[in-house]
Amino acid sequence: MTDNGPRLLEMAAGDALFLVILLVVAAAGVALVLWSRRRSASAGPRMRAADAAASRDTDEETPEPEAEPEPEPEPRPAPRRGPKQAPLPAPAPESRQTSRSAAAAAPQPRPAERFAAASAPRPVRAPHPQSAPAATPSRPQQRAAAEPSRKPGLLERAAAAEAPPAAPEKPAAPVSPTDLLAAGKTLEEGLEKTRSQGFVSRLAGLFKKELDQQIEAQLEEVMLTSDIGVKTAQKLLQGIKEELSRSQLKDPAVVWKYLRKEVLGIVSVPLKPPAATAPGQPRVIAVIGVNGTGKTTSIGKLAARFTRAGQKVLLVAADTFRAAAGEQLEIWANRVGAQCHRGPEGQDPASVAFDGIQKGVAAGVDVVIVDTAGRLHTRKNLVEELKKILRVCGKALPGAPHETLLVLDATIGQNAVSQADIFRGEVGVDGIILSKLDGTAKGGVVIGICDALSIPVAYVGVGEKVEDLRPFSPSEFVQGLFGA
Repeated sequence: MTDNGPRLLEMAAGDALFLVILLVVAAAGVALVLWSRRRSASAGPRMRAADAAASRDTDEETPEPEAEPEPEPEPRPAPRRGPKQAPLPAPAPESRQTSRSAAAAAPQPRPAERFAAASAPRPVRAPHPQSAPAATPSRPQQRAAAEPSRKPGLLERAAAAEAPPAAPEKPAAPVSPTDLLAAGKTLEEGLEKTRSQGFVSRLAGLFKKELDQQIEAQLEEVMLTSDIGVKTAQKLLQGIKEELSRSQLKDPAVVWKYLRKEVLGIVSVPLKPPAATAPGQPRVIAVIGVNGTGKTTSIGKLAARFTRAGQKVLLVAADTFRAAAGEQLEIWANRVGAQCHRGPEGQDPASVAFDGIQKGVAAGVDVVIVDTAGRLHTRKNLVEELKKILRVCGKALPGAPHETLLVLDATIGQNAVSQADIFRGEVGVDGIILSKLDGTAKGGVVIGICDALSIPVAYVGVGEKVEDLRPFSPSEFVQGLFGA
């Protein structure tokens, strides 16, 4: 027992010390709370003063625009005097005391909230539209408004009297669809290779050297090996032998003049006018040809000639078998300002042609150009499908197609003559579009086509631009072929 006494005393002393520390901490916390309340109570007037000062500063920084003085109101007639009304009774003191107690009971904002409200930017008031200052006119405007309208002086009136009268504007000449794009290449430029590398250059080289007794044999060799065709060459040689003497054969100018005259007569095949259409009905042109001849490109250039003449054109993409044929024709239509009708891939081309022509009739277009599927002239079944397309065009619009144009590639030479012969016999051809004439020395094929088949050449392609599809002119062709 005596051994545990000091230990118990130590434990009691420790517990007492712990209780004292707790009491001290509690007292400090109570004192801190009381101090904070007193401080907030004393800071209230200072916060309200700060808020008032901040509001005054903001009002001074953003002054409101001065309002225009309002017009004085018109005097109104004095109202009739009636019986006097008794004044309203003053509010009872109890109500005032109640309002004060309610204001005191309202929750006051905390210091942090008041500081945040004081530091927040105040919205700037927009000026009233009626109070916006009017724009001040410039000095020249003020002088012009102040000066009265001045009459012209004597010299000004005399100058105006001596001035020549303005010429009246001439009405624009009507545009013809056959000669719209004259800014492209000329036919002479398109025949450059034929003139410099074809049979014409071989004839010119023949006359440059001394001619001997074998002149007839040399002429025959050059003509028969040219691209004008054997029959046409024999016809020209026979005429040379009959019309020119042996001495005249040695004169290049005489031979050249004879050839120019004969070739001009051969290529001057008249182009038949298209069949007449009923009033309000479009003109339907069917374009046929073998794949790769430039058929779709020629259609786009032909459409450009009609659109620039002010006519509404519809292109019908009836070539549904060749890949991207419809997309190519649609690009051309957008380029030249024409409409385009396409069918789904693999659809019967005759039905596409039928729907396209009926669409053109309903839309009131002037020209419908049908792009038929490319057909090899040696494939009988494909040619029969082409016949079906042309028959269906007549069912969609009686009399259609009013014109059938065959596109031939000038670079294939005499093969173009055989193509034209077969197409003419199977479906009928009204005119020929000879493409790629500028890229070959075989331009003499025009002479062979016109002589052997008597089919007129309607257009020739002499370049890649839209303007380079030109109407065929026999005189220009002879001039470009033989030169001056």
